[in-house]
Amino acid sequence: KLACEVYKEINKEEPEVSAIHAGLECGMFQEKYPGLKCISVGPYLTDVHSPKETLYLSTVPGIYELLVKIIERIQ
Repeated sequence: KLACEVYKEINKEEPEVSAIHAGLECGMFQEKYPGLKCISVGPYLTDVHSPKETLYLSTVPGIYELLVKIIERIQ
């Protein structure tokens, strides 16, 4: 909920929230710590885990800002 609120403040639009085949680490943490709330976020990537994997550098600053603001709100 907090991540969605911060995203909306930064981007002036609703975030796209969906379950995808990724974020394996979230599941591993939740298995070890039941009740832990996790999200998986990151910059835009295509062809992940292939020789054509591409990171769109222009999406990195936005994710950085999102994470910084979420952490500030948690503390």
